[in-house]
Amino acid sequence: MLFLLATGFSASGATLPALPKEYLDTTLPVQTGSVLEVAANCSDLQAKIDAARLGDTIVIPQQATCTGNYVLRAKPAGSGWIVIRTSAIAQLPEANRRITPDSAPLLPKIVAARGLPAFSTEVGTHHYRLIGLEITAPEDVGTNDLVTLGDGSPAQTTLAGVASDIVIDRCYIHGAPHQKIKRGVALNSARSAIIDSYMSELHTSAQDSQAIGGWNGPGPYKIVNNFLSASTENIMFGGADVYIPNLVPSDIEIRGNYFFKPLSWKTGDPSFAGETWTIKNLFELKNARRVLLEGNLFDQSMGTYAILLTVRAENTHVPWAAVEDITVTGNLVRHAGGGVDILGNDDLSNSLGITQRVLIADNVFEDISRNWGQWGIGFLVLRGPVDLTIDHNTVFQSFASVVSADSPLPPAQGFVYTNNIAAGNIGGTGLGAGFPSLEAFFPGATIAGNLFAGAKASLYPTGNYFPADLNAVGFVDLAGGNYRLAPSSPYRGKCADGKNPGADIDLVSQNAGMVLAGTARPSGMRTPRREPRAPIR
Repeated sequence: MLFLLATGFSASGATLPALPKEYLDTTLPVQTGSVLEVAANCSDLQAKIDAARLGDTIVIPQQATCTGNYVLRAKPAGSGWIVIRTSAIAQLPEANRRITPDSAPLLPKIVAARGLPAFSTEVGTHHYRLIGLEITAPEDVGTNDLVTLGDGSPAQTTLAGVASDIVIDRCYIHGAPHQKIKRGVALNSARSAIIDSYMSELHTSAQDSQAIGGWNGPGPYKIVNNFLSASTENIMFGGADVYIPNLVPSDIEIRGNYFFKPLSWKTGDPSFAGETWTIKNLFELKNARRVLLEGNLFDQSMGTYAILLTVRAENTHVPWAAVEDITVTGNLVRHAGGGVDILGNDDLSNSLGITQRVLIADNVFEDISRNWGQWGIGFLVLRGPVDLTIDHNTVFQSFASVVSADSPLPPAQGFVYTNNIAAGNIGGTGLGAGFPSLEAFFPGATIAGNLFAGAKASLYPTGNYFPADLNAVGFVDLAGGNYRLAPSSPYRGKCADGKNPGADIDLVSQNAGMVLAGTARPSGMRTPRREPRAPIR
């Protein structure tokens, strides 16, 4: 088998993913219409929504409790937005700063009634912005979705009339610790954003639950600077029947979010609260295109891999399902049973699509171990993804292989693994590490510029490095979590691009710090993607 030996990328290597075609601008609109004051008992909230025109602002008194199922009505075409907000908007965190439960006294509470959504849309709904609302349900009532944008049912079968241009801004969307809620937001609309919000205690048993789930809407979507805590998938696209033919949710920006599952949900942990929820991963794509997953913090995935890219046709009704053009960059993934699971071809139903053009670059994977419910594999590659590039990552996994493959038919095509730091090997089920697995599972792969700590040089192409163990890499402070290479490290500047192997630790640290602080870069200010370069000849 031919392996590309030069350090860095080859011109004949993987095709990189396309980035989203459109990024939504969520700058606060200037309101020019009437201000409609809602009564203290909220008896007229739906009437105010019905009467509002584009450009109007609906103001709900802070700490008011509005119980009902409110419909965001379709309005005639025109310019401007309908804003529904708290009366205490001046006291909220400013734009690009995340709200927290501490702000609850400033928020009116919208309580979903009868197990139905607190807010929903109708055919043709457009240009609504919800600002500073607490959205929940009675603690003794189970609820499917707290908010539905668009329609995930067979009633939405064409793009015409799909709800669009909806922003959820600095809202607190949550259940209670022992309450069953299937989903925070069902995202089946177009041109919609969820920003600077806090979503928690979203969990069920015997079925899946998400903070945000979308399957029957076209996008584009912006999900930026949110706290997201749900038992099954914190965010998921796909995973349900699609009723608009050939629809793939597309152009999705997911940036600066905190994906989190508390230890009180982990069976066997001292803080376990006694509820056995359906626990899975933090992020999953089964049907999505042109997704940017950048600068997020993924924390405590206690059921499976933190990130799943697994093309799937649900119930055989989505044969066009595809996972393609996915960029995963600048993220910190920690405390998980596995890093990223990539399934190339659907092995359960009849999807004809594949997982292709995926870039995983400049991420840190920390404490990927059996303690969190899986094998502790950094990257699991199954059933032949196409054009998978794993570049400049720093990985600390407990399994003997940082990349592990299974199901060699079909093998992965266009696999690039370059400039990464990890202990262990590239391996595959039933075969030895290094060349035997590469030949079977990754024919023609580019494997260069990597640090395989503790592995044997004879098992890999030239142009890679083999420190005795992670201590020999020369980190500034391995035990203390400073994964920069020290000036004395023999591997500084060893990549074809002149950079150090491993992730850009300054970038990942800055991103994680902003996530923990609840701040986001202003709209349109994204970190640049590191482009692979051709090998030095």
